[in-house]
Amino acid sequence: MKWHSLKWKALLWLMGSSIVLVSLATWMAHRHLRWQFSRDEVQQRAALLVRTLSAAVRGEPDIVTRLVESVGKEEEVVLIAVVSSTPPRVIASTQKAWVGLPLPALPSTVRAELQKALGSRRTYAAFRVEEGEYHLIEPFSLPAGGVSPDGAAGAVLVYLSALPWSQSPFPALWSILLPLFGGIVGIALLSYGVFHRQILRPLYAMQQTVERWIRGDTTAYVPLASRDELGALAMALHKMLATLSAKERSLQQAKEAAEAANQELRAVNQHLEWTTAWAKDMAAQATMANAAKSEFLARMSHEIRTPMNGIIGMTELALDTELTAEQRDYLETVKASADALLSLINDILDLSKIEAGRLSLDPIPFSLHDCLGHTLKTLATQAYQKGLELTCHLHPHVPDALIGDPGRLRQILVNLVGNAIKFTEQGEVVVEVYQEERPPDPPAEQSGQTTPSDQVLLHFAVRDTGIGIPPEKQQIIFNPFTQADGSTTRRYGGTGLGLAITKQLVEMMGGRIWVESRVGQGSTFHFTALFRRQQQVEKPFLSRGHSSLQGVRVLLVDAYPQHRQIILEMLTHWRMECTAVASGHEALSILRQAHDKGQPFSVLLIDTNLRDMDSFALVKRIKNEYQAEPVILILATTGQRGDATRCRTLGVAAYLSKPILPSDLFEALREALEPSPPSRESPPLITRHSLREQRRHLRILLAEDNLINQKLAVRMLEKRGYAVEVAHNGREVLELWNKEAFDLILMDMQMPEMDGLEATAAIREQERSTGTHIPIIALTASAMQGDRERCLEAGMDGYVAKPIQPKALFEAIEESLKFQKAPPPNPDAPIQNDQVSDRQEA
Repeated sequence: MKWHSLKWKALLWLMGSSIVLVSLATWMAHRHLRWQFSRDEVQQRAALLVRTLSAAVRGEPDIVTRLVESVGKEEEVVLIAVVSSTPPRVIASTQKAWVGLPLPALPSTVRAELQKALGSRRTYAAFRVEEGEYHLIEPFSLPAGGVSPDGAAGAVLVYLSALPWSQSPFPALWSILLPLFGGIVGIALLSYGVFHRQILRPLYAMQQTVERWIRGDTTAYVPLASRDELGALAMALHKMLATLSAKERSLQQAKEAAEAANQELRAVNQHLEWTTAWAKDMAAQATMANAAKSEFLARMSHEIRTPMNGIIGMTELALDTELTAEQRDYLETVKASADALLSLINDILDLSKIEAGRLSLDPIPFSLHDCLGHTLKTLATQAYQKGLELTCHLHPHVPDALIGDPGRLRQILVNLVGNAIKFTEQGEVVVEVYQEERPPDPPAEQSGQTTPSDQVLLHFAVRDTGIGIPPEKQQIIFNPFTQADGSTTRRYGGTGLGLAITKQLVEMMGGRIWVESRVGQGSTFHFTALFRRQQQVEKPFLSRGHSSLQGVRVLLVDAYPQHRQIILEMLTHWRMECTAVASGHEALSILRQAHDKGQPFSVLLIDTNLRDMDSFALVKRIKNEYQAEPVILILATTGQRGDATRCRTLGVAAYLSKPILPSDLFEALREALEPSPPSRESPPLITRHSLREQRRHLRILLAEDNLINQKLAVRMLEKRGYAVEVAHNGREVLELWNKEAFDLILMDMQMPEMDGLEATAAIREQERSTGTHIPIIALTASAMQGDRERCLEAGMDGYVAKPIQPKALFEAIEESLKFQKAPPPNPDAPIQNDQVSDRQEA
């Protein structure tokens, strides 16, 4: 049997506990017998000494003294003293120093015991276990004629030690311990036998049953019928074995089913492997197809934009010449069709970029007011041709200097405002911009991001009075190729890509877009966009009040309430004293009242679209009636040829075209209110013409291999007043640049022999040794992802996509020359104002 079996564990435990009990009993018996024997021995010895000394006291004193000295030499004697109570003194003692001492001079313990025995005339006995001593004091009385003739009494004190007797061997102890030990061992063996029969044997039977069941004998059972806990354990073991047998059978069945399923799975895996290989092959083909599509789009973009550049550009040049009404109508139709085709191409390219995940933003510093002004002025013509009022309302606290992607913002606005104009037959289109409180940012923003204080969330709203959108169509219009009216008989055309692209752009700019509309009552498209503030001082027209305008009295004459409210808000923000009327007759009445009170108006703002009289007729009457007439500014809804001449004839200070932006109006008012030099008979009219006449005469090197594009670009630039030299490839560019001095280079990207990127890199390499820098603007018919970035990385200063739009080209030129040194000003030249423009085109 193994040592770790229950049998040996039980036997060892019982034997060990028996030995411990026997040892403990032996120790206790030994201790009790030892002290009992020593006490009896010392009591007998002390009593014998006391009787001997008491008898000796009745004899001679010398005999007592000699007896005390003799007995005191024995080992067990601690102290002997014979004391007389009359007088209280020590007669004899083993402590010789005590002889003759009075009772009070003895130690306190001895004195107390003697006083107790003498006072009670009784024997005093005490066993000091902690000291191992026995104290016995026996009082005595002396007969007449003895040691104490007067018959006085006394006491004999004996202190004996019990230690000598406690060390004596006790042979009788073993006669007690041996039977005790044998009895305990016998009881332990009997207990083990009972334990083995009642507990161990059933456990062995259960163990053998489990072992047989493990070997496969599922019929094995425990032959135990007791009703105690072991019987319950055996019954539970039977149930467990039965359950395991059932589960074993179920497991075998499941194993067989799993094997069948495994065979099916292997077949499925083989099919899956084939399917995966096929999917990988399809994915590779899709990647190749996507790359081919991107390459095809890039090539088609270049191939289509190149001839369209000539079509659109030459059409614009033809429209600026003397034409008959029929010819002008034909050319305007051609240009409108070309613009629509270009817009469609741009939408398809943007959609392909979005699907490929390649559409990205290019955040740069820009002016919000300039961006809105340029964008809305391009849309104003088609709005006013339909008789619509196009207004822009920028709330005073909207920041101007921002960092974002102005091109994508302009694309969103053009799409939304263009749709508003297209679907509106009468009324107005209003663009409103205000700042929203941005919700708190989540924690743990990525490193490198700006803090929330540097960011601004702007809310744009484009409201029109058009046909409206049904509620069930207001969500699907943001899906690609979806329109509110998708029937073949719809009145308004379009591909349905614009709003889908707009939604993607808005979400990329950290905002969202939604629409509010009611059929027949117009629509309002809302979108938000997140920008960063530039770390620079805002422009003066954003400040609250200005020294040159504060307190100036202004009369505003405008028939449209919305536009009148917007202008009043601007003027009030600059702390000007404002009065607004809706008609010319009201204006004349207010002017007369102010003149009679001696409080004339300093500035008069007149809209050209008054309902009761012609605005120029109103100006003429004012000029005729008042000698000290106010400074007059015309706000033109639709520009007409000859308006500038009429303004100069009537002495109008400025001619501004709607929509009026705060920067436009602020600069016009400040320029108009400045006193003119005495040498001038009359100040010049502030128009776009006055700015064009003061532009610097630039020498531009044009790199273009396409003859039509050469002719178009040269005509555009020369009409602008620039001198142009043409190069047909990159090598000619380097040769002409090394021979002559130019102010700017317009570089085509794709040219024979040497393309634009290589020519630009060569120029920038040479400039490293000279320390000079000539602005280079890329001209390319490619408008795919990364084209602009490649141009800027090559060292170019700007990027203009074909077909070339004159406005975009001239803005790029002005931007690239922004930091170039300008020639000294001409004192006889008109006052320049980049924020004021005239709708008349020469």
